[in-house]
Amino acid sequence: MITRVLPHVDAYYSRSGPASFIDDAFHLTRENTFEPIDILISQRFPTAKEYANWDWCVRSFFFKMVGCPLDRPPFNCSSLMEQAERMESPPPSQVLKQFYDRRGEMLDHVKARRIVRWPFKFGSYPRGREPERIPYHLFLLVKEADDIMRSRNNPKDVTKLALVEKKIHFFCKYFHCHLPCGWEYNRDNASDVVACYDPMRVPRYNMAGYTPISISSLGGRSPVSEYDEQTLLSRHEMIVVMCIIHSRKTPTVWKMGRQLVLFYCKVCSCFGIDYHRLEAASEDDVCLMNVGSYNL
Repeated sequence: MITRVLPHVDAYYSRSGPASFIDDAFHLTRENTFEPIDILISQRFPTAKEYANWDWCVRSFFFKMVGCPLDRPPFNCSSLMEQAERMESPPPSQVLKQFYDRRGEMLDHVKARRIVRWPFKFGSYPRGREPERIPYHLFLLVKEADDIMRSRNNPKDVTKLALVEKKIHFFCKYFHCHLPCGWEYNRDNASDVVACYDPMRVPRYNMAGYTPISISSLGGRSPVSEYDEQTLLSRHEMIVVMCIIHSRKTPTVWKMGRQLVLFYCKVCSCFGIDYHRLEAASEDDVCLMNVGSYNL
């Protein structure tokens, strides 16, 4: 059983030092998480050969998952799925079985008829009360990119900048409703964005008037027409992830399904949250994941 290998987790962290807190989320893919997730589900420890084939990000992911709760399902996930099942459209769990093979790859006949519609709005602000500045956590990412560009003395900085900008684009795509109207990230203007931003301003987020979209408000819209090409998730499933993060209660992450896990980890990374320790997140860290109240 996986619970018997918990001492190995402590040994891994003590040996790796700062590497135990590496930001691995944006290095994870469906392909390199297939084996470790299957091993976690089977409740066993990897063999020496399996472990040797993993790179540092997969090893970090595996040990973080081992440390996640083992005695409860993802917070609110099953109840949210039941809400989706009561709607005219099928629940996400059924959609995945119908449109994906066991490795999480979309079937060819589904690819041909899928319609990806963007933007996916998770909420909205009334006219005249839209955000006047970018979200605080997006500012931190832009500042990180600007700091890297100001001190390009290390060849690894190019790779670091690419990773940070990948997070920025991810943030802007899935949280665009919290951006000022027409705002776009531009590498050349990053320093101006940082200089004009007051990080000491409180509250960090002013979401007055923001109205979140919940699963129940989606009606009978077909999940097939709303599948996202990048995450391979429907809006229903992304809302489930948002709700889990907003709860600040760490789920048994590896029981959520591979696509949900990857989206979950990347959202947490953009907000500086340890995906295996949601309880350590602050209210500011999760406020943009507010997808409404559920009577659960």
